Amino acid sequence: MKKLVFKNGTKAFFDDGSTEKELILIVSKFADIDELSSEFTKDNYNGGTFEEKTIENLIPLRIVAETNQNRIIARFISREKTRDEILQEKINELDEMLAKLKGKA
Repeated sequence: MKKLVFKNGTKAFFDDGSTEKELILIVSKFADIDELSSEFTKDNYNGGTFEEKTIENLIPLRIVAETNQNRIIARFISREKTRDEILQEKINELDEMLAKLKGKA
């Protein structure tokens, strides 16, 4: 099992075949997926850790579930932010800092 710790401290364990971009969860009821899906947000996923490595620049896209005999296999799928998205975030951060500095002057 691979360990994910969301930014808010919530812990979850995923199948050994999981990666940062595709987390595989095997459960017996859909409620287990619902519970975890509320944690799977851009702000809560980034800044967390997966196998002790900090998660950065990923955007959660979707959750896909399928049944296989008595098991439910859910895949939490993410993608990397584009270069433009990363640059826009940095510009927004700089704009916010500038606005704060202007407000103090």
